[in-house]
Amino acid sequence: MVWDHGVAGSNPVLPTTLNKAAKEIWWLCCFYEVQFMFTVYILFSKGLQKYYTGQTQNMENRLREHNSGETKFIRSGKPWELICTKNVETRSEAIRLEKKIKIYGAKRYLSQNK
Repeated sequence: MVWDHGVAGSNPVLPTTLNKAAKEIWWLCCFYEVQFMFTVYILFSKGLQKYYTGQTQNMENRLREHNSGETKFIRSGKPWELICTKNVETRSEAIRLEKKIKIYGAKRYLSQNK
């Protein structure tokens, strides 16, 4: 079976030639992609003049956590500004990219990956 994963904007287009079971599987695949995407992010604190790099499955919630000041370092940098995000498919990819950015330095990474 050939699956047509055409995309209109950011909404997947359901192929019209699939039977009911195949449609259910297709929607589950779309749901899995959306729900289990990981985001590597870089924040910046104007007050500290420092970058923070991390990874999450829920960027909106994570940014809210950073700006609520749940840990001492994060609290001292409020408000954090979201500078950059990159979506990857697996947590292991997110961890690898996060580590790469931290080793390389967020400022340097940003200047070379505009």
